[in-house]
Amino acid sequence: MLRLVNDILQHARIDAKSDTLCLEEVKVAGAVSEVYDVIRPLAHANGNTLVVSTGLDDACVSADPKLLMQCLVNLAGNAAKFTKNGNIELRTRRESAGDQDFIAFDVVDTGIGIEPEAMARLFSPFQQANEAIAREYGGAGLGLSITRKLARSMGGEVEVTSAPGAGSKFTLLLPAALTPAIRQAA
Repeated sequence: MLRLVNDILQHARIDAKSDTLCLEEVKVAGAVSEVYDVIRPLAHANGNTLVVSTGLDDACVSADPKLLMQCLVNLAGNAAKFTKNGNIELRTRRESAGDQDFIAFDVVDTGIGIEPEAMARLFSPFQQANEAIAREYGGAGLGLSITRKLARSMGGEVEVTSAPGAGSKFTLLLPAALTPAIRQAA
């Protein structure tokens, strides 16, 4: 119940634009490590294997640290919730679009997947994939809506690919921070 109230309040704060955004350079490896520590118990409770693969140990992302964690925990928490006796992978990579450099945080699972007709409403507040899933797994249908709004407030986006019975891949894209090593190479 507390999580539901917090999600509703977070959603209202985002809509009212009352949260102050504190963008800073956040170490990618540190953020992924924190998410791993938070999600590991939930993943293991459902019999899942949780794997982290990141080659961006020295990379930074331009983000609000608290909001970045909320986005990643929402995505990884959903993966752990909708996957039973499967695999969840947290991975990072660098991606470019035009002249902008992004850090992509991929959360890949072997869970139940998402029906194509549910994809259109996936990021709408208070929406679940369908009633049967809502009854079985619970939740208010706010996590993905909040995650997308937070990502966009930090100059990023959330993308998804999924197929029923084949799992899902959610990607949080955020602007990369240019470290001194990257500035020298440019």
